[in-house]
Amino acid sequence: LEAGTFHRGLPSARIRIDEAGLGMDAYSFMRALIDGSPSIHPLDRELPKGALIFNPFGLVDGDAERIAARCHEIVSEHLAQTAQA
Repeated sequence: LEAGTFHRGLPSARIRIDEAGLGMDAYSFMRALIDGSPSIHPLDRELPKGALIFNPFGLVDGDAERIAARCHEIVSEHLAQTAQA
């Protein structure tokens, strides 16, 4: 997770997906975020670089924790499925 700035100086967070280590590309990770509960919609401008961008626009208290928890769930679920295969 990397902090950065977004358009016009707004703070942002960048999550780089270790596609080789996880065995899941950033596109699939983003799809899991969108399809999950809660539905989370990161910015996709850095998907070709293997990263998702989050900006604070529209977030309310507790959303950062919900996003982090959902990312953890996706990684845990994917690794568990991979281990079973």
